[in-house]
Formats: sequence, C-alpha cells, structure tokens
Amino acid sequence: MRIFQINASYKPAYIYGGPTMSISKLCEKLVKSGQQVEVLTTLANGKQEFSYPTGKITLIDRVPVRFFKRISKDHTHFSPALLRYLNRTITNNTSSTNFHESINEGRKTKDEFKLTNQQISESTIKKSHEFNELHKSINEERKTNDDSKLTNQQINESTIKRSTNWHEPNEFHESINERRKTKDEFKPSNKQINTSTNKQLNIIHIHAWWNLVSVFSCIISLRRGNTIILSPHGSLSDYSFNNRSFWVKNIFHLLIGKRLLKHCHFHVTTEKEKKDILRLLNPKSIRVISNFVQLPSSWKPPGFAEGGSKHPKIFPPNDALKLLFLSRIEEKKGLDILFKALAQLDIPYHLNIAGTGAQSYISALKKLADRLNISHKISWIGMLNYKEKFKVIQHHHLLVLPSHDENFANVVVESLAMGTAVLLSEKVGLAQYVKENNWGWVSPLHPDAFCKHLESIFYQKDQLQTICQKAPEKIRTDFNSQRLLEDYLQFYRQILEHE
Repeated sequence: MRIFQINASYKPAYIYGGPTMSISKLCEKLVKSGQQVEVLTTLANGKQEFSYPTGKITLIDRVPVRFFKRISKDHTHFSPALLRYLNRTITNNTSSTNFHESINEGRKTKDEFKLTNQQISESTIKKSHEFNELHKSINEERKTNDDSKLTNQQINESTIKRSTNWHEPNEFHESINERRKTKDEFKPSNKQINTSTNKQLNIIHIHAWWNLVSVFSCIISLRRGNTIILSPHGSLSDYSFNNRSFWVKNIFHLLIGKRLLKHCHFHVTTEKEKKDILRLLNPKSIRVISNFVQLPSSWKPPGFAEGGSKHPKIFPPNDALKLLFLSRIEEKKGLDILFKALAQLDIPYHLNIAGTGAQSYISALKKLADRLNISHKISWIGMLNYKEKFKVIQHHHLLVLPSHDENFANVVVESLAMGTAVLLSEKVGLAQYVKENNWGWVSPLHPDAFCKHLESIFYQKDQLQTICQKAPEKIRTDFNSQRLLEDYLQFYRQILEHE
C-alpha cells in the first residue's frame, strides 16, 4: 500500500491553521508505523514561499515531502509541476509493471511447450505411414502357400508384437497432455491476480477541495484508476459554498465537481461534517475519524503550580474573567459577534486574541472595538509558537470560539487538554462532544446569546474547576494518537478491499 498525501500546503506553513498540524501529524504517524508515504505539496506559506528544493524529497520530521512551485497564490495554489509529477508517478507504477512482466514471462514459457499445427500434422502422417506398412506386410504373408500360411493366432501375435511399436502415438498424446499441464502451472489463479493487484494499489489522499492542486489531482487520479480519499476539512460545508466566490463554486460543483466527488471515499472528522457531505452528495463511502492533535508529551495536571502548590483555576469575585480567542483571524471565526456580546457585559473580563490574519480585516475589527468602547479590554498578542500556545491556554479561564463554521476545531481539544473550559457556537464540529461530556457551553450564533452565557459562566466557578481537573485525562484518552492511527489504517485497508 502506497499512500500519497496531497495538500496545497504542509508543515511548517502554520499560517493555514489546524489542518496543517493535523495532516503532518497523520503523515508522521503513518511513517512511524512503517507505511509507504509520500507528501506532495507546494511551497505555499501565505504570501511568501518556502525555499525548499523543488521536486526532490525533503524529510520533514522523517516524512518524505516533495515541494513544488505554484504559479498562483492563495487560495488557488496552481502547481503544474506537482500535477505533472503525480501523473507520471501513478501511471508508471513499479509493482504493476512487475506484475504484467510476470504474466508475460509465463506466457513465453508456456509457448515453448506448445506444438505448432505443422509439427502435429507431420508426426501424424509419419505414424499413419507406419501403420499402412504393417497391414501390407500382413496381406503379403496371407498370399503365401498353405505350408507357410500363418494361423489366425500367429497373425494376432504378430500384430500385437508389431503394435508395440505403435505405442508411440500414445506417448505422443501423453507428451501433449504433459505440456498442457506444464503450461497451466504458469497461469495465475484469480486469487493470485487479486493479491498482486492489491499490492500495487495507490491510495491518493487529498486534503481540502477548493484549490487547483486538489481538483486536478482528483481528475488525474480518477483517469489513472487510482483509489481516492478526500478529507474536505470543512471546505464542502454550506458556509463554504456561500462564502468567497460562491457563484464560481456552485457552478463548478454542478458541472464538474459533483461527478468527481461521487467517485471518492470521504474522511470526515465529526458527525456534523458527515451530515454536511451527505446533504451534498452520495460518496462511495464515508468514515468519521477525529483529527490528530499535537499535545504536549509531558504535562502537569492543570491546577498545580510549578512549585507543586495547588492552585485550581478559580478567581476572586472581583477578578476579571480571563477569555482567550486562539485561531486564525478571519470573518469565519465570528469575532465581530463576540465583540458585540462583550459590549453588553456587566461583569469584569479581559479578552486576549492570539492569531494572525489579513491586516485589513484586523484593522476593521479594531475599529469595531473602538466604536463599541471595548478596546481597553482587548489585547492582540499575535501568533504563538507551539510551546507558548499551551502556556497561554493554561492561564485562562475560558476559550471562546464563536465561529460561523468549523468542521472540527483542534483548538477545542488543545484547550480542554490543558484544563481550560470552552464556549463554542453551535456551528463548531466538536460542539456535540463538548455538550455530551459537559466540558463547556454551546451557544446560538448571536451576540445576545453569547452575552447571557458569559454572564452565567462568571458565576459558575465550581464548574470551571471541575472541567479543569477532569477534562485533561479524558481528552488524552478520547484523542489518543495510537488509537487514531489504527482507525486510519483500518479505513485504508477497508477501502482497498472495496476497490
């Protein structure tokens, strides 16, 4: 099983958010388990390009990655070089070539044992001539005088004796049958053919949809008869269809996209995303498996200071509720709704915003905060690296994510793993999981609703402490990397069996 992981960007392009981390983590786990993996991606890093060598293998945390130049930037990522390489590689499959060479070799060997019609005719004529000579000899003996006349018994004995030489035609037929038997040894059984074919199958695992790397990779792979898995990462939700170039997306989907997607197997990360896909089309198959989320390998239970003294995440009555927004800063994330909710609050609070985005949109949000008179209660702390992120999460009371759409939301897992409760919109993929486990609160996507929840949470200190103490262990069980790896491998194998 050879697995091609295809995405328009790859680690360390963290500017593209959670999918970058999840895809790279999946690849690292697959390689570590001994799978044959190759990542095809572009040099994309936002408006910038990475300086990795193009078209050659670069090992990123032991994962073989081929970077290719793109001739268009975000969000189309058109890369002719990547597509040419994919087309060439999945066409000239080594295992497939060896399989056909083996079959042809068997045919060549069997032909060496196959007698031509001319050889068979010559041998038959020769034996027929010998048989006629035998009968001529018998008739001549019958014409002799009575003294020398052969008795019937003598004739029979003579015939039998001479016919011993006629065993040769029987030997001839035995030779033909023996050669047929030898020929059949070179003929592969259906089971052998199926086994050999399965060994050479490629799995083309494409991530996201609305970019030219994904779409053309799908077309090429289908034309070459390869097995395709698509992980949309939220790109096929209702929100995605109605946001940014929605006319182009809808027309493309009706004319081309739907016909491509119905030939794909789908990997989705939550039941919400599964429902989004099934409303859109009927795929070959669909499987829900959570994202890989990179969590600290060593961690101290939240609620304990580094010195060992216990300090649960509680705060004095007059202390501010410490809120955190940690994600890409874009319209989809609903910060404008959160700002309008905060403007209505009568409780003390402070919001830290961690992340980056288009400067024009960030400027528009800052102007909105000024108009709502909440700028002094907001800090813009920028993008955080891996280690900084978890330290910051641990020192807040509540993570807030008022998104218009999230297929999963890695940051929810990261936050709960550090003992920080969450307040989510009902449009977040993990909202149902949070509800079922009582790890936080889920709100309708409206400023008034968020305002009511925030005021209520301020007085639920016991619930915040309970989440702080219990969530980390449960999160590490439910999102265990080894269990997720086994789920992915089982999914791949089931698809190969289906194909």
